[in-house]
Amino acid sequence: MAANRGSENVPEKPVVKDLTKDMIEFVSKKMHHDINPSEVVAVYQLRNRRVLIKFSSVKEKVELMRARRKMDIRTCYVNDQMTRIGGDLCKKCRELRKKNQLAYVWTRLGKIYIKRSEDSKTIEIQCDEDVEKVTKNG
Repeated sequence: MAANRGSENVPEKPVVKDLTKDMIEFVSKKMHHDINPSEVVAVYQLRNRRVLIKFSSVKEKVELMRARRKMDIRTCYVNDQMTRIGGDLCKKCRELRKKNQLAYVWTRLGKIYIKRSEDSKTIEIQCDEDVEKVTKNG
């Protein structure tokens, strides 16, 4: 009996709930796109309330990004995972777009693409020199 009384005073450990399923359902509903849970390797919620989903295949990631393009709302962002250098290049290109020096800037599978105008050819940006060539020739 004494052992039971002692264990009654020991607080239970809090149950840590796995939010992976809940996050997948939330993102699926928000994006209007069914995410296959078997394609998800991990789900993280970052400090800034962003959700990071790591997929086991590129196909599922591309499908989610395609679904995002079809959406009208601008409160939900889907970003490619990029290196710091790639992110900096993409930022430079977005700034040029804001200054109306470029018509379009987008990424796909970690690569950066631009168009100078609606009817111009698509250009892949790989380095600072590519950005400089575009601005000099534009």
